[in-house]
Amino acid sequence: GVVAFIVLELLIYLAITKSVDGLQRLVDGQTEELSEINETLRQRNRFLDSFTRTVAHDLKSPLTAILGYMKLCHTLPTDKLDTHDIATRDIGQAERMNRMIGSYLDYAKAGEGTIVAQPCAIVAIVTESLQLVEHIERERDAQVTVELEDLLVAGDYGLLVQVFLLVPWLA
Repeated sequence: GVVAFIVLELLIYLAITKSVDGLQRLVDGQTEELSEINETLRQRNRFLDSFTRTVAHDLKSPLTAILGYMKLCHTLPTDKLDTHDIATRDIGQAERMNRMIGSYLDYAKAGEGTIVAQPCAIVAIVTESLQLVEHIERERDAQVTVELEDLLVAGDYGLLVQVFLLVPWLA
């Protein structure tokens, strides 16, 4: 009886050891697979960050030239009010686009982890955010008024503007 019990314990031990070894190999294989997937995701994320910066830069360069030209046209004397109004509107739209592209660059910086918190005036952030969504006010026939103390907060100006851009959509 004792020998049979010892043999049975030995067989159980060997079965458990074999199962543990099999599970360990399975875990090791899955861990390796997850590591490869994570590296692929990191590479794709780096590519997307690079792509975002490239697109934003490629859009920002000609936009800067357009803005400069439109501002020059705006300063020229004209007897046609329509031309002046068009130039004023186009300058506003080009500046809006320029800020949006700047935001894309900020998001690219966020993906790289290169954002540096700096003192930002909350009134300036809210004012710029409201300017970017003034069309919503017109569409909803609403008027937004804000009364704030000029507080300083630490953060990235462009990303904080993006946060405040969400406010009209939540109202």
